[in-house]
Amino acid sequence: MKKLTIGKIVFIVVILIALYAFFNSILGDSILKNNGKCTKAILYRETYGGKTKPSLGYKFLINGKEYDGLVVENKVLKIGDSICVVYIESFPKINRPLTYFDSGDLQCDCKK
Repeated sequence: MKKLTIGKIVFIVVILIALYAFFNSILGDSILKNNGKCTKAILYRETYGGKTKPSLGYKFLINGKEYDGLVVENKVLKIGDSICVVYIESFPKINRPLTYFDSGDLQCDCKK
């Protein structure tokens, strides 16, 4: 049996992280555009990063489980407001605010 060296383990971890990032961004966006489900989310916290604009955290419930995400803050949104979020039905952890997409890419009815 071959030994796993530290180098091989690091290589495998890097590949797994790259695959996750690819799925979550490029492939995730495509799946969300074509098969995403919409729901209402509530803005509940403000976060600050280095040189970026502040973001507002949102949360939403799917089948009794809470999921969250971030939306770039603008002067219109405030904590307590609701926004429309698009998520992958089988993996709601991958989600985006509807405003992430170009207008017309998705049609959502987030009154529920």
